[in-house]
Amino acid sequence: MLTLTKFEQSALLIEVDGSRLVIDPGLYSGQETLQKMTNPDAVLVSHKHGDHFAPANLEALAAPVYTVSETAAQAEGRGLELHVHAEGDSVQIGTTPFTVTYTQSDHGPHVGMVENVGFLIDANGKHLYFLGDMYNPSIPPTESFDVMLIPVGNRNYTFDPEMAFAFVQRLNWHGLTIPVHSHGVAEYTDRFRDLASNYCKVTILEEGNSITL
Repeated sequence: MLTLTKFEQSALLIEVDGSRLVIDPGLYSGQETLQKMTNPDAVLVSHKHGDHFAPANLEALAAPVYTVSETAAQAEGRGLELHVHAEGDSVQIGTTPFTVTYTQSDHGPHVGMVENVGFLIDANGKHLYFLGDMYNPSIPPTESFDVMLIPVGNRNYTFDPEMAFAFVQRLNWHGLTIPVHSHGVAEYTDRFRDLASNYCKVTILEEGNSITL
């Protein structure tokens, strides 16, 4: 059994058989959220932007950090256990059930050159595709997946609702689809649900809410 909990922006907690994996606990995740994330086996960080990468939060979680070289360079000197990988790499997370593959994710033209990735997470046979801060449609994993975690925000930094729906259609994806990155702005997620709910299985998780797979 896998439990997925959504927090602020793109922050997530995945739990399987007592193992815990955190994704992108950025600046929007405060002490209350960090307390709910305590004792993770590892933390994944997709890129260096503050809404995804907050060094103080990583210090508080005190777990190995898996990220890309650009982000790791900004985290050096903080006593963190850093594991640096790049797009296309697959890594087993210690002795946990989690295997993570770094996937392509193009952050688009408005943020300069940023090393940004998505993650395909294999958790005891359940596969979750976390797109990172995708703006330009990028190459998806070749492996199948069970859940898509797709950024839905404004057009400046990630997909807007129309762009997100177009990507879902491009992949001919009809499965469980959970929008992230809206930071509680219902306008974006509601619009995406209106567009996509007859095409895929859209589930909107409010901050702090969970789904069991």
